[in-house]
Amino acid sequence: MAQTNLPAQTALANVFLHSFDTATQRNHVIRNLAAAVDNDTVGLVAALTAQISNPEAERSLQTFLVRAIERGEPSIAASLCVQYPHLRDVLLRRAEDHLSASHTLLCNSPKNSGLIIRPSSLLSSTTNLLDGLSLDGYASHSSEDMVSLTLAYLSFMRQTFRVTSPERSLTLSFTTFEHLFCLLAAHNMAIASYSRDACFSFIAAYKTKALQVSSSRAGTEAMDQHLWRCIDSLLDQSPHSSYLTTSYAIWLRWLDASSVSHFFDQVMQSNKYWAHLLNALARGDVEQRKICLHILRISVAALSTTISTKDMVYEPAKSKSM
Repeated sequence: MAQTNLPAQTALANVFLHSFDTATQRNHVIRNLAAAVDNDTVGLVAALTAQISNPEAERSLQTFLVRAIERGEPSIAASLCVQYPHLRDVLLRRAEDHLSASHTLLCNSPKNSGLIIRPSSLLSSTTNLLDGLSLDGYASHSSEDMVSLTLAYLSFMRQTFRVTSPERSLTLSFTTFEHLFCLLAAHNMAIASYSRDACFSFIAAYKTKALQVSSSRAGTEAMDQHLWRCIDSLLDQSPHSSYLTTSYAIWLRWLDASSVSHFFDQVMQSNKYWAHLLNALARGDVEQRKICLHILRISVAALSTTISTKDMVYEPAKSKSM
């Protein structure tokens, strides 16, 4: 599916609009064009609906983009999501609703088919996120369909994170952020893998300030807490080496993206932090050891106080000027 060129589509939309004498004519043509929207005209329709409010045309456009996402073609929807605020909220909310539903269903699935780790180990406010969520729209879907849709929306989120930029930054809800990282614990390895790729793209965009997370809680500290909860739980309970590798990779990328925060400075005082690293260095595969050496380097460089745990003793060198 072709990518859109925003300046070209905006210019074309302006020419198009000026070719009609009245607002009634413009609205009539926009509705008809949106009703028959396809890959060749979707960019023009998006530009037109951005300039002329037409609810019927917007619904037709949104339906086309949702169908594209759900059949595994997220590129154009991701591009338009970043370019146009009137599409952004709708598409991100759609993705959030589906990921919330998927997570809820996985939480309620039997052992070995849902989540490796029960939500109380992952979420700081599980009840608020899961209670009262309507699953009526998903009742008719088979488990295979739900997996397919979850993969489609994770792919859409990954692509959206990849095409955003500091000039067109996105704001993601804290709920979506939590679900993205919770799905790393899915027993279904395809969901876990797609979640991993979406989380990698999220962290990369967050590092460049192309992505923000809205939260009524303590901002970055709340994000740090949730990420560490996911990492710590997966490393304790993962049944397969790939989950361990993902956990270490998320850990390294987050430290590199956000620097060592006050929260992580406190976590470094615990035995668990260093035990996870030493365990990988002693028994992990080559990739895990390599990742953990980088984590160890960043962590030690950030230490400003003496550490004394069961597995780790470290005292920062005193300044020569002292």
